[in-house]
Amino acid sequence: MNQPPEPVPTRSFNKAIWGAAIGLLVLHVILAWLLRDQIGMGNDDAMYIQLSRSLRVFGYREEFLIGAPWHSQYPPLYAMLLAVISTLAGERVDVLIAASTLLSAGALLLIFDAVRRLWSPLLALMVLTVGAVNYFLLEAAGDIGTEAPYMALSALSFWFLSQRSDTKTSIVLAGAAAIAAALTRSVGVALVASLLLLWLIERRYHRVIMLGIMSALFVGSWLIWTVVSPVRESGRSYVGEASQLIRSSAKSSERTARPSFLPVRHLVRSTRVYLAGALPTRMHVPT
Repeated sequence: MNQPPEPVPTRSFNKAIWGAAIGLLVLHVILAWLLRDQIGMGNDDAMYIQLSRSLRVFGYREEFLIGAPWHSQYPPLYAMLLAVISTLAGERVDVLIAASTLLSAGALLLIFDAVRRLWSPLLALMVLTVGAVNYFLLEAAGDIGTEAPYMALSALSFWFLSQRSDTKTSIVLAGAAAIAAALTRSVGVALVASLLLLWLIERRYHRVIMLGIMSALFVGSWLIWTVVSPVRESGRSYVGEASQLIRSSAKSSERTARPSFLPVRHLVRSTRVYLAGALPTRMHVPT
């Protein structure tokens, strides 16, 4: 028995969906602006502004530390964005926060459009509704930090991949957005790796080779610098913490002449701290 064809959304239905989506995006921007943070001492906002100042004079150092080597904790792309905005509009906190807010809204728009095309307009609107009023997204959108630009670049990569026309341009831009995301937050390396794995499974070897070369050139060079840098901050840098753990494991193995279980113990301890402390705190549950 033949199934009846799926109903095609009417023009008025699509207009209503897009109208609701625009309303939710405006609401997201307004709420993020009302919840915005000012420059503080407890987060990384002041550090990013200092690094953007250094970039404007062709450096990448912590300007408040005399004789500091080139910075190696935070990838440079977000500080570069702040430097461009500050050059064009002045170094004003509200302008920098507004950029984060617009980037967050742009990320939600890209996710909405991708879900709308791949699945259904109603599902896309539901996803957008959840995202637009999500407190943690609003908190990130109203802050000077890498969360909003990283989300925007990740969403942009996904959006290009979701195009039905599998053109060379969309593939190149998807890979470029993934590399840019990794140069915004180090965790973006996982996004690049997932693209490589996807195309490897699909046997798109040409794409794997090209993305691998460009990732090694840009992301790989940054990661190498974080390893060889004279300054590493354990607990605040993935590479710094991993380097310290490897050195500690090697020393423990030399002393005992047995394999070190420090990485396993470290993983168990970090998981316990996250589940018992960090996660309840982020969910505003008393601990």
